[in-house]
Amino acid sequence: MFELRIAEEIEKEAVLSQDLIQEGFSHAFKAGELIQEVKSMLHSEGDLEQWLEKNCSKVERQVAFNCLKLFNGETVKVEATTKEGKNQKRERG
Repeated sequence: MFELRIAEEIEKEAVLSQDLIQEGFSHAFKAGELIQEVKSMLHSEGDLEQWLEKNCSKVERQVAFNCLKLFNGETVKVEATTKEGKNQKRERG
């Protein structure tokens, strides 16, 4: 019985994770679309960086440019770790 409950929880969490990742990429794509719109009004990538720094200071530069890359159909590599996960890996290794 325990195995069934834990399997159901694993499945539920994994499906939820997939859904949220999909939603996150959808938002990143939309942000990229908006950044592309701003970029088309400016003269250079440097101007875009300055504009983003001035107007979108809560967004890390690399995140903004990854959104732009995603919108433009380029490959964007995403990595995810947790501090706790790193610690657990070290303890086991």
